[in-house]
Amino acid sequence: SDADNDRPLIFALTSPDAVQKRTVRISLALLFLVFLALVPFATFELRRYDGFFPAYTSARVVVETITACLLFSLFRTLRTRSVLMLGGGFLFSALMAIGHIYAFTHIHAVEGAADDAGRTTAWIYFMWHGGFSLALLAYGLLDSEPPKVLPQRSRTEIVVAVCVVVAAVVAALYLSSAASGLAAVLEGKQSRSNLVFVAVGTALLNVAAIIAVLRRRPGKVLDLWVLTVACAWLFETGLAALINHGQFDLGWYAGRLYGLLAAAFLLSMLLIEHSRLYRGMLQHQASMQRSSVEQLQVAVTSLSVAQRAASAGFWDWDIRTGALRWSDELFQLFGLDPRADVAEFAVWRKVVHPDDLAQAEARIAEALERKTPLYNRYRIVRATGDVRWIDVHGDVVRDESGAATRMTGLCIDVTDRVAA
Repeated sequence: SDADNDRPLIFALTSPDAVQKRTVRISLALLFLVFLALVPFATFELRRYDGFFPAYTSARVVVETITACLLFSLFRTLRTRSVLMLGGGFLFSALMAIGHIYAFTHIHAVEGAADDAGRTTAWIYFMWHGGFSLALLAYGLLDSEPPKVLPQRSRTEIVVAVCVVVAAVVAALYLSSAASGLAAVLEGKQSRSNLVFVAVGTALLNVAAIIAVLRRRPGKVLDLWVLTVACAWLFETGLAALINHGQFDLGWYAGRLYGLLAAAFLLSMLLIEHSRLYRGMLQHQASMQRSSVEQLQVAVTSLSVAQRAASAGFWDWDIRTGALRWSDELFQLFGLDPRADVAEFAVWRKVVHPDDLAQAEARIAEALERKTPLYNRYRIVRATGDVRWIDVHGDVVRDESGAATRMTGLCIDVTDRVAA
């Protein structure tokens, strides 16, 4: 649409419009209202579905990995550290989700491992969500504007960021495993009182990230999307770790869905925006092509009028291929029919007066050899027997080595001038 074409191409650097603000407000309102509706029933026990958690985690890993890749690609365009940090946060979340599903399935697959694996799973969950909240907090605190001097090694910075994320994931998983020997955070399938302190700390990190994103000035479109993600993560922590009673209750299931929605929301917005940008690029390209065609038509018409007014004709010679091109006006100047005759040297030699042909060819050779503009005056004989005087002006185009590649110029009828 025309409105889309008027919007700047780099959406992460633009201020949100009314539609974007309204979309985010509605999304946040729905997330909050559903959260409030679920709170009274969060401890309600539901049936255990063994396939739910692997399917949920797989979907989340795929969504967050794609989101991270899109954000890294956006960083290569914007070169802002905040976008790089956000991409690293989503990659961290995807990798931690893999560790979490491994520990979770270990609880139910290895006999006698429930206690240790359960504690490890809880620590992984909170390090996972705490680490991602730290990434959101860093996004909110870092400068939202691109640097004045753009670094050229963006690919290197992305590789370094990925390595740091992988190292952080390995460290978090190791510490989670080591923490299983400390005070238990999860006893069997039920939450213990000290779980609340860890969950509250994770939630506070999330709240700090929300505040940091809200305080970013000037606010950008991407900030609204990140704000929605941060709020969804807060609701997930509340349902799955603070309000619920244990695994496989309503809060546990709903919290996971909130986490998946958070990842899917930003991915959806990025894909929609990339689709809009691609559509805008195609429309711009089509507009440029139409404009170029129109300008070319105007130029051709203007040249044709100028040639007729000056009794002149345009010619072009591709020296490498030997191909000649004459304008319709030049055909008419030579007394030829552009629809029946062809532009070639054999035809030109028949048109040039026999007494002037040798001199005309010599002047062409001289211009090529001496690297000078072409100028010549000779007579032509039309098929009707009419003799006309022609002035020839041409320029030689050369490549980097100095070799002539083409010659272009005009033939002008100066018979009346010569007669005068």
